[in-house]
Amino acid sequence: MGASAPEAGHPAGSPVSFLPGPVPDRETWEGWTRWRLTRRDFVPAPVVSAAEHAGMTARQRRLHDLSRVATHSNLIIQETPMSAWVSRKLRSLVEVNAFCRGPDTRPGLMVNGGGCQGKTETVCEALAGFEDEWLALHDQVPGAVAGTLDHHVPVAYVRTPVKATPISACQRILDFYGEPYKGMRLEDLVRTVKSAVFDHGTKALAIDDITRLKMHREADQDVLDLIRELMGLPVTLILVGVGIPKSGLLRDGRRAPRTGQWLFPPVKDRGKSPNDDAPGCARSFRMRMTASFAVRMSEGEEGPAGVSRRGPGVRAGAVVLSLT
Repeated sequence: MGASAPEAGHPAGSPVSFLPGPVPDRETWEGWTRWRLTRRDFVPAPVVSAAEHAGMTARQRRLHDLSRVATHSNLIIQETPMSAWVSRKLRSLVEVNAFCRGPDTRPGLMVNGGGCQGKTETVCEALAGFEDEWLALHDQVPGAVAGTLDHHVPVAYVRTPVKATPISACQRILDFYGEPYKGMRLEDLVRTVKSAVFDHGTKALAIDDITRLKMHREADQDVLDLIRELMGLPVTLILVGVGIPKSGLLRDGRRAPRTGQWLFPPVKDRGKSPNDDAPGCARSFRMRMTASFAVRMSEGEEGPAGVSRRGPGVRAGAVVLSLT
């Protein structure tokens, strides 16, 4: 009995094109790079008529049905006016900060919104687009540059650890770079994180699930102090979470009615130095709320200009806070 002809669209000897393969871990540089390079590679199932579907063999029909299932599992995230606005603001800020040559503090962003509203994917897609252009601008592949030992890593993405401590937060960041940290003290970890950011040429650091910091634990307050310390690095710090305004992260600040900025008191000088210019004595932090979205529309209602109608009762919300 002769071998059957290969299925249409699936060349002989090659795996089925819609098989998922290993899922990339975006919390490592290798996984982030693989996701960035393959995020638009999926090919959806071809559209066939009912007659064409009925004319397939049982095997062809089953393969086509599985391809449709894979297509529904990998639907392209639709851009909304809210996500487009956040992406534009984020890309603009990251690009402006990336070209800054001075050692001064770069402004950052807090992206807040409800669960399952696309905050993480919007931020990751915007950062991936920036990295594509940044690497193309340098005319190099995202690998080790000749004559160096470190990879070029323009973007780093990590998630806040559960029951975070300053040590575990530093370890998460170092895990992204693949840096060893066994046996290091907190001071060594902070210094290694700073060195990794400089050595790898990182321009943006995104920390997701930031509202895992509940601020009722002393360790959470220490992690917030660590994040404020990271604001001194030459990167755009991006914090993403659900319910940031009510999480306590802004507890020590006050909102200036004239500028819309969140003003924080200077960090206390734990060394009790009499010098007013000592580190920590006069360093303050400002956050500016640049936009707030709250759109709720039902069928037949008129939405704001440029905002498309969504399903009945669908609510989209996001807040972007500017850190300076």
